[in-house]
Amino acid sequence: MSWRVAGACGCVAVSAFIGYCIYFDNKRRSHPDYKRNILIRRQQSKKSGKGGGLSGADREKYFMTEVKRAEDCLVQGLFDETIEHLVNALSVTANPTQVLSAFSHSLPAPIFQALVQQLPASYVNGGGAGRRDSEEAGPRSGDFDDPGID
Repeated sequence: MSWRVAGACGCVAVSAFIGYCIYFDNKRRSHPDYKRNILIRRQQSKKSGKGGGLSGADREKYFMTEVKRAEDCLVQGLFDETIEHLVNALSVTANPTQVLSAFSHSLPAPIFQALVQQLPASYVNGGGAGRRDSEEAGPRSGDFDDPGID
């Protein structure tokens, strides 16, 4: 008998918690400034560049994609596009100075010099993915539409 009572109490507690969550989520979303506050937060995070908004696996995938595109452009002789893709790849790395060091050994000298000139000063001086000045330097969480907001 006590197991039934404990089970019933557990079900009531879980149901109450779920109801609490649903009620306050609905209350939060129905607030008149909800959409405006979200848009403001997205714009602020886009300007400050907090971490790019990508998970570790997504960052790595994006980095490898951009490096592959840069290689393809380099083979085709499209040097400006090569540099653009390399800057995009560097924008999501945690330690761009290490990657720049590897690029210095693997890229032709004129391409590497042009790459260094294109980078914001924070990259060359040891900055990270959260310190980029260029808004074209890769995706961010605010760049994707949120299907929950109409």
